[in-house]
Amino acid sequence: MKRVCDNGMKQYIRSRPGASIESVRRAKEIEIATIGDHALFQDTNDLKDAKAKLLTGISSYRPPGDASAAGFDLTGDTEEIMKSAIVKKIWDKKKKKMVSVGVESKKNMIKSESGKWIPASFKSGRYQKWMERTKAAAEDDDNEEDDGNEEATPAK
Repeated sequence: MKRVCDNGMKQYIRSRPGASIESVRRAKEIEIATIGDHALFQDTNDLKDAKAKLLTGISSYRPPGDASAAGFDLTGDTEEIMKSAIVKKIWDKKKKKMVSVGVESKKNMIKSESGKWIPASFKSGRYQKWMERTKAAAEDDDNEEDDGNEEATPAK
């Protein structure tokens, strides 16, 4: 029902007649800056003043403290560590986006059958085990068929 009302209101706004020339002229003559705030919005102005006062108090607050109590920890400040942390990116024309360059990005990733890169922890080896089992089973079947054919074939 709300959608029907909204659509009706949109259609009314589109199809209503425009304001008269006199009304437009009078609206332009009104100076909105000199009107002041409506009585209903006086409470919000008080809140704005209180908020502004609180913000100025917070911004001007300086906590008491000694400079000697301040600490500065430099973890990973060697040049080698900083260079290794930088991930270099280049524009990939095929993917049309920036991709990271280097072995680190694909180090623990494998390419799935669908072509997506997934974490290597997802690789369980089930498919390879299945292939070995079925290959062994197929070889056993072939051997049995060969043995049966030799007996049925007459010797010359």
